[in-house]
Amino acid sequence: MRSEKYLIEQKNYFAEDRFFGIDTEIRYTKEFRLRWAATQLNLFVSIGTTEALIDKKMMEQFSNETFSYAIVNSKGWPRGFQSTIASIAILKGNHVDITAIGYCEQTSKKHFAAFEIPIVYDLENKKGTRFKSSPVWGGLYYPHFSKIIDELFKEFNNQ
Repeated sequence: MRSEKYLIEQKNYFAEDRFFGIDTEIRYTKEFRLRWAATQLNLFVSIGTTEALIDKKMMEQFSNETFSYAIVNSKGWPRGFQSTIASIAILKGNHVDITAIGYCEQTSKKHFAAFEIPIVYDLENKKGTRFKSSPVWGGLYYPHFSKIIDELFKEFNNQ
């Protein structure tokens, strides 16, 4: 499962776990940028693959579980004190329901100083789905999230 070159090259924390019964690769990076209003971003990217039908319920549960993992395992400054946590949950599969796509196109759920971003990737059609727009409350970070997700989509397309 460790074929996601972009994440591996980051040379940061790596783990494997199971969320919603799905084996998942987890990458964690911690980064500080002045343009993020001088805050630290603790970013978790979780990638799981399933043979089951990915619907809204599965996507939501997978995202919730990876988000909880990120909150518990963040090693950065305390959340909310010049620090935020982001959990990008990518679920890949050959059978993607339209409800999962619709769920992933919406703006992520609001959390205190944290982001939960569900992403679905259709292996059969080689097409990923992510948020359509950046919310105002997280606008500083969303260009960074978009770049990471788009890089991963490119890599998935080449596999």
